[in-house]
Amino acid sequence: SSSTVPAADSPFRDRVARARATDLVGHPLLLLLALASLLRLMLVVQGGQLYWPDERLYIQVLDVFDVHQGHWFDILKALFSTQDHLGFALLSAPIAAVQLAIGHALSRSGEGLMLLPGILLSQASVVSIALVYAIARRAGRDRVEALIAAALMASATTMFYYARHLMPYDAALALGLFALWCAVGSSRRDSLMCGAAASAAFITYNGYWLLVATVLLLHVVHEGRTTMRSAA
Repeated sequence: SSSTVPAADSPFRDRVARARATDLVGHPLLLLLALASLLRLMLVVQGGQLYWPDERLYIQVLDVFDVHQGHWFDILKALFSTQDHLGFALLSAPIAAVQLAIGHALSRSGEGLMLLPGILLSQASVVSIALVYAIARRAGRDRVEALIAAALMASATTMFYYARHLMPYDAALALGLFALWCAVGSSRRDSLMCGAAASAAFITYNGYWLLVATVLLLHVVHEGRTTMRSAA
């Protein structure tokens, strides 16, 4: 008789699985992220890359792969010799490698050349929107409050300023927000990941030192409160 139970339950389980899949597909957050991603794609294809002087950082990474073609030790040595924003050089290295592999580096002045890195790097701010939702949920907010927070982040004009450009700001912000998500955790692994992500955010863009310091301070305060509650 026990062998018939899974068979009897299987239609119910199938309905539950389908319902969960439907909820996931129709989740407002996914729709918000899809819209945010589409808007950034529209910005990138309109061009504008290499307008800001700081975009030279990506060009330097591209030049490293162009000069040391196939010599991976020399490539890594050159990347780790980067004086400004080492983290961004390492993050953008795979993108530059793919760009070079498809022949874009042979004519960097060509129209549409920077679309690939522009599209990929623009998604960092979309990740930040998702992280705001995750942080709110982990901090104890309900789904509606977390969704409102994510929507406010998505609608902020500052999140579009550099979306089409090849700069480290949005990637560093995403790392900083991930560090904040870890900071509101309570396990030892959360503490380790918070420190690692905060360090990665700092070396990706050194100007976010205040963000990193704030996240680490919040983690210390959170840990203190957790310890006091456990002792009580």
